[in-house]
Amino acid sequence: MSDTDESDIHTPPYTTLAILGATGQLGPYILDALSEHSLAPDLKIRLLTRRSSPNLAISAKLISSHPNLSITLHEIEYDKDKDTEKQLVQALDDVEVVISAVGDPCLEADTQVGDSDAEHCGQLPGFIAQEAVARAAKKAGVKLFVPSEYGYPSHTIPADSPMFLVGKRLFLDFLREDLDLPWMVVYAGALPKVEPPVQPLPPCSTSTALPDPPFVTTRYHLASWVVHLLLDVLPEMTTWGIFRILGVRRDVLTEVSGGENWELYEG
Repeated sequence: MSDTDESDIHTPPYTTLAILGATGQLGPYILDALSEHSLAPDLKIRLLTRRSSPNLAISAKLISSHPNLSITLHEIEYDKDKDTEKQLVQALDDVEVVISAVGDPCLEADTQVGDSDAEHCGQLPGFIAQEAVARAAKKAGVKLFVPSEYGYPSHTIPADSPMFLVGKRLFLDFLREDLDLPWMVVYAGALPKVEPPVQPLPPCSTSTALPDPPFVTTRYHLASWVVHLLLDVLPEMTTWGIFRILGVRRDVLTEVSGGENWELYEG
């Protein structure tokens, strides 16, 4: 993690954020972390949700359970005949950051989409929606996109890999090479299937050792870390940044297909 002096930040780097996948397994924890942050009163949150009764009901419950956050709900119809891009661009007007928390069934045994098999995770419904949101985000002038990564370091996967997770690597390439839309990638390793009771992250820096035994990273930890990076760290330190919760080392990895150096911060 950077040694940025947080006292130098008098206002949040970003105040208007949109969340894709807020009704999933991670989204509610991101809202909790935003709500618990001292800058919560300054934030404006937009939830992008599919127009379906279950999603709308869950979204309404999330909004009511975070009364200290200014949250608006934007119903999106992901249908080529419904002018999805126009809906998304309108929903993302003046938004500075998009946080994607779409579902990640990549490690599940059943990776089928409808009646056909998906070649990689990017062809699953949630990730197809994520790409549509990214295209609209670029048009709307969004400053930073946080893709649904969070687990395995997918940027190290060769672009021609047969791994199912290669869809995540291809999406990072799409953001950088096709859209030139700055991203911030956060990895946390495997998350528990059942979320344990909330425990704060132990203090970790380049000068402290991991606890023994090491702590188990949870969705609460991941969400808290993402919110910390967005609200407590200067944008120049997070734009095009790759961050990881586990470990205390700082490594430089070499991206496989281009020979370009990527800095991996482990905090």
